[in-house]
Amino acid sequence: MLRNVILALLLVSCSVAAASERVINIKTGFLNGNAYQLLSQEERRAYAMGSLDGMFLAPLFGAKKVNLSWLERCATTMTDGQIAAIFDKYLRDNPGRWHETMNALGLAAMKNACGL
Repeated sequence: MLRNVILALLLVSCSVAAASERVINIKTGFLNGNAYQLLSQEERRAYAMGSLDGMFLAPLFGAKKVNLSWLERCATTMTDGQIAAIFDKYLRDNPGRWHETMNALGLAAMKNACGL
């Protein structure tokens, strides 16, 4: 299972990077809200899947699994399209945050959508 998740994250990363001719440096994340909005709908769905997979991997980096229970209850049956739509809506509703990293915005979007 872990191997499949890591493979999925790598594929998402490659597809997002390959979709652009520019170099993307990893600092605090791959994209900010502005860059995310330039992606195609398919790329947004791929990014959303990888982002959610990354959130679910947080316990591997020391986060307490109990702290993710809200996300598991809320998002485990969602589709990639739903997650991307949640990200898109959050960005539409919060244009003042577009300069922030998309990993933080994605988490904020999920918390908002899941009632936190």
